[in-house]
Amino acid sequence: MLRLLLGVLLLFTGLRGNGQQYSVALGLYGGITVPYTLDGGMDTDSRYKSNYTVKAQPIGLIFSMDYENIGFQLSPGIFTIGQNYYVVNSSGGQDGERKLDLHYAMLPIALKVHLIDMSFFRVSALASATPAFLYGASDHLHHNYTKLRFPSELYPALENLPGYSIEYDGVVSPETNTIASQKKDYKNLQLFAGLGLCSDWNVTERWRITFDFRVNYGLLDSRSPGYLNEINKYERFYDTPGKRQEMFAHLSIGVSRFLDFDKGDRDREKNLKGSKRKFQPRSQIKMKRKRTPIH
Repeated sequence: MLRLLLGVLLLFTGLRGNGQQYSVALGLYGGITVPYTLDGGMDTDSRYKSNYTVKAQPIGLIFSMDYENIGFQLSPGIFTIGQNYYVVNSSGGQDGERKLDLHYAMLPIALKVHLIDMSFFRVSALASATPAFLYGASDHLHHNYTKLRFPSELYPALENLPGYSIEYDGVVSPETNTIASQKKDYKNLQLFAGLGLCSDWNVTERWRITFDFRVNYGLLDSRSPGYLNEINKYERFYDTPGKRQEMFAHLSIGVSRFLDFDKGDRDREKNLKGSKRKFQPRSQIKMKRKRTPIH
């Protein structure tokens, strides 16, 4: 991870030295996430049905540098992902819910390729790598008194549990309100790869609004080795063995202050030292020319 960050910084430095014109922006953003879980166990478990939900994303920071054809963006923030599920009885009815929330502090590092680049409007394709640190997790399961189709591998253990009764078409289960997993059951680090689009609107000479849509894919199974070992041995009654990958779509809106720079400005400023002429950046000269009335 350190090598990746150093590589990005070196790339910034190289482009700044060679590029003729660039802009720098710093601001805040917020948005929503729609999580989706690819789980080889939950997706085949008849006790569950996917429940797609929208989760709020608090305010984060956004820093970007844009050149003629490409740009870069850093947008650290707090994200909540994890898919929710309905608990489904043996007849197919919904008798409860399982809510999973994984809270990550993320540092998305994105490469921007400008598809449309105008003076006041820009559309860019995004490719991002996102290291993520897990700082909290909750997995709450609740269902009513009902009949569920547990995996047959759990039957020997269920026979000794009070309130559970095995029948030919399922397992009669008591009302349950429990924590199915906790933070210690998940890995502290995750890495996401993402693709998306963003648009930058320069609403004034110094302020910009950014719309960012991205789809992110988790490269690692989010669960800890100990948790996976218990699932694979059927020691967790409400989990089924299978590989898991976390995904989420993210839509954000940001507001930032930006500055335009031109490499030629530095050269002209050096030449004007010692003279009575006042230095003005080229961007301000252009704006004044645009405002000059024509008689």
